[in-house]
Amino acid sequence: MHGLEELIAGRVAPGVRRWEISPEELFRTAKRPQKAAATRTPDGRLALPLVMGGGHADVEVPPWLADAEDAGWEVFGLGESRDEREFLANAADVLEFPEESDAEDWDAFYDLLTDMEWFSAEKGYLIVWPAWKSLAEAAPETFSTVMDVFRDAVDAWAESDTPLHVLLPASAGELGELSAV
Repeated sequence: MHGLEELIAGRVAPGVRRWEISPEELFRTAKRPQKAAATRTPDGRLALPLVMGGGHADVEVPPWLADAEDAGWEVFGLGESRDEREFLANAADVLEFPEESDAEDWDAFYDLLTDMEWFSAEKGYLIVWPAWKSLAEAAPETFSTVMDVFRDAVDAWAESDTPLHVLLPASAGELGELSAV
């Protein structure tokens, strides 16, 4: 059990939330059943970066990822960033913002995050950010801005049939550090 069963089933209100899970469990992999296909964009690129364990159907992936993708969620894993520029570049890459887009400021990032027309999520969007702590420690004001933009985007998506969830994985000891979320 990974603690996302209710969310994956669509019984949890959209939001930006803490997800209590150990790093070992977050990245523990299991052989993915052949019936499932990896999340891909229309042009065939993987929607989840390899750092999160994404890959082809015959690759081992974390059970929570396989469950979410099998249920129809578009899943994205944000990587480490230490400042605004790195965060926006990483997010633009992971979320596969169109090349002609300009996600170099928070307004543009929000606009793209609330559009996502280049993905057709059957169930919704799930952003998992295991490396949140690096930005929170290196640039607390930027981290706070990211949280505000994520909350606003979650609210915008809540008006549609396609929810957005943002998860910040943390072990039990780290959860207290997320009091602002």
